[in-house]
Amino acid sequence: MYTLCNRTENGLDKWSTLEEILEKHIARQGEATLDKIVDVAANNPKKYISTILKVHKRYHSLVTCSFKNEPIFVRALNKGCASFVNRNSVTRKTNNASENPKFLAQYCDQLLKKNAKNLEENELEEFLNQIMIVLKYVEDKDLFENFYIKMLAKRLVKDLSVSAEAENSMISKLTQMYGFAYTYKLRKMLDDNRLSKNIAEEFKQYLASENTNLGLDFSVNVIAFIVWPFKQSPVFDIPLQLANCRGSFNEFYRTKRPECKLIWLLAQSHGELSTCGFQKNYIFAATTAQMAILMLYNENTEMTLQQICDNTNLEPEIVLQIVKALVKMELLSIVGPKIDIDANTPLSTVLRLNSDF
Repeated sequence: MYTLCNRTENGLDKWSTLEEILEKHIARQGEATLDKIVDVAANNPKKYISTILKVHKRYHSLVTCSFKNEPIFVRALNKGCASFVNRNSVTRKTNNASENPKFLAQYCDQLLKKNAKNLEENELEEFLNQIMIVLKYVEDKDLFENFYIKMLAKRLVKDLSVSAEAENSMISKLTQMYGFAYTYKLRKMLDDNRLSKNIAEEFKQYLASENTNLGLDFSVNVIAFIVWPFKQSPVFDIPLQLANCRGSFNEFYRTKRPECKLIWLLAQSHGELSTCGFQKNYIFAATTAQMAILMLYNENTEMTLQQICDNTNLEPEIVLQIVKALVKMELLSIVGPKIDIDANTPLSTVLRLNSDF
């Protein structure tokens, strides 16, 4: 029918209703396809995005091959896809308009984070291109950016990015589609990360010139606080070993940038603790606050919650959150009657290190 109409003068003008028919058909088919995965999609961003892409691919092929990319049918494709991408059974089930931007950002995070199944460079590039197809239809681009910034920050600070090249590639695609203003913070975060690596090397050279041995592996990310999605951290007493490292870095940075003031974001810091007092030797990945609490048990096998608070200067609610997790994993145990740790737990409660862990 399309071919016949196209051969007559103004033939397609008489069949403009085909655009509306195709648009509604694509929207219905997209919604029907997502209906089939609604129960798993809420916890599976990859499944959700790949399902959308399958529908798009099917009708993109139709528009390209059968309708020769005629503008009215390209428009129908875009309108139909935008309809089911933004309003479908998955978004209605969660009753949350932020699901689409979040799913996309989470899928990007899965692709750009180090894992055992990292893709080859050309495969990853193709997946990133496909993400841009879906993003084109998402209504709230700013919300996607907010989610993306938070996940990028975690990848960079925790050194989880699959590669700097992949991160740059994704941000270049976003810049090309939405402009430099849209990706300003993202690009600045990558710049900070690159400069931090240079500063880390200079710090090593500084320590060597001062004949200083920190006694542990210690690295610092120096960032422009206003750009990154972090809040100022609560102040507490970190273990002496870390305090000495921090002091050395403060001295080094004062010689490098005397006009700048460093603010330590302890809530975003992390490290590893090696153990030697259990039946097995372990390496615990921990936040700085968790390390501050655990290292108290180098000197004591039992401590009250109040003693932990006093020795770390952590707020009781933070201590309770951390201790609750440590008791659950049976690294610490409650001395006396077994109770659930919550906001009402007495600070006189004694916690013992489990030597049989």
